[in-house]
Amino acid sequence: MMKNKTLLYAIVAICVLVILGTWLFVSVNKSTITNFKECEAAGYEIMESYPRQCGTPDGRIFIEEIEKAPVPHRIAPYSLDSGVHNNQGNDFVVASDDVIQFSGAPWLRIVFGNSSLGEQSFVQLTSLQDGAEQKLTSQRMTEWQNASGFFNGDAVEVELHVAPGEKGIFFEVKEVMVGELMSKSPATPATPDSTEE
Repeated sequence: MMKNKTLLYAIVAICVLVILGTWLFVSVNKSTITNFKECEAAGYEIMESYPRQCGTPDGRIFIEEIEKAPVPHRIAPYSLDSGVHNNQGNDFVVASDDVIQFSGAPWLRIVFGNSSLGEQSFVQLTSLQDGAEQKLTSQRMTEWQNASGFFNGDAVEVELHVAPGEKGIFFEVKEVMVGELMSKSPATPATPDSTEE
C-alpha cells in the first residue's frame, strides 16, 4: 500500500513539475520575444508574405523589418469602390472582382481607404505575374495599416469575399504605390480594354 502511495505521489510530483516547467518556458519566451528575429529563432510559424510575419502561440504577430533603401516609385491616385454587400447564404461569396493594372510597372502596392470587413469577410489580392497572394481580414487590414504587401508585376487582382451572414461589407482603394524603373517611362493605368479579365 505504501509503495502505491509513494508511486502516486511521485507521478503527481512529476506532472506538476512538467506543467510548471512548460508554464515557465512559455512565460520566459513570451517576455523575451519582442521582434521578428527573436520569434523566428524560437521556431514559431513563419507566414510567407512580404514582408514575412511570425506568429507566437499567444497570438502576437511580428513583421520582418526590411532595410529601407530608396526605391523608385510614385503614388498614383486610384478610385475603386467594391460596393456594399450582404451575404444571406451559407457559403462565402465573391462579391466583387477587379484588376488594378499599371502597364509596365515592376511592382505595385495597393493602398486602401475606408473598409468594413466584419468578422470573417476578407479581401484577397493576387499578383497576375507570379500568383503571389495576400488575404486581408479586418484585423490584417489594421496590422498592415490599410495597405497590401508589394506585388511583382503590373497587375493585381482584388477580390472581396463576403462571409455567410455578414452585412455591410465593402472596401475602397484610394491610391496605388507604383514601382518605377529608372530607365523607363512611368507606368500608366491600363484602360478597361487593356485590362485582362
